[in-house]
Amino acid sequence: MTGLDGERELAAALLGLKERSGLSYRQLGCRVFISSSTLHRYCSGQGVPGEFDLVLRIARECGANPAEPAWAAPDARKAAYPEGARAAPPDDLADWDAFGRALVRHAGARIDAYELWVMANHEHHYNGSVKTLVEMTRRASRIIEELDPDATVVCPSVTKLWTARAHRFLTEFAALGGPSTATRRASSSTNAG
Repeated sequence: MTGLDGERELAAALLGLKERSGLSYRQLGCRVFISSSTLHRYCSGQGVPGEFDLVLRIARECGANPAEPAWAAPDARKAAYPEGARAAPPDDLADWDAFGRALVRHAGARIDAYELWVMANHEHHYNGSVKTLVEMTRRASRIIEELDPDATVVCPSVTKLWTARAHRFLTEFAALGGPSTATRRASSSTNAG
């Protein structure tokens, strides 16, 4: 979402985090180093934080871990990482879209290339369907192209390429159009130079 809808969505998310934390505006404001009135403006949609790092600090102080969006698939099996990330795709792909937009807006100036999932064929890193992974790749590619047209997007990585299982995974990913969702822009970026 962009514009007014995006601002409303951010305000609702901040208010929800604050309410679930049980902290007052004053308490939370002190923890993230802003005034309670400024925090109230952000939570009510009357203002927008000027930097994404503030949004991350608010989320962390409210008990969320925004660096690894477990909230997007709360009942899924955990991934191989200690911070509680999930190995499954989000329950709602709108969360994937929002995460992608937030990431590109926050760090896009420092990122030249995006790999959309690591070791996607390994159940400790991804345990969703190939069809969903293709859709996530398509959606992320579209968002990145919109917000950072000079960036390169590569397909999710695949491990153990010498196995029949990895071959089946790649064949299905290709048959569903996965590579074209990411490499289209990577090819055009390469040819532009």
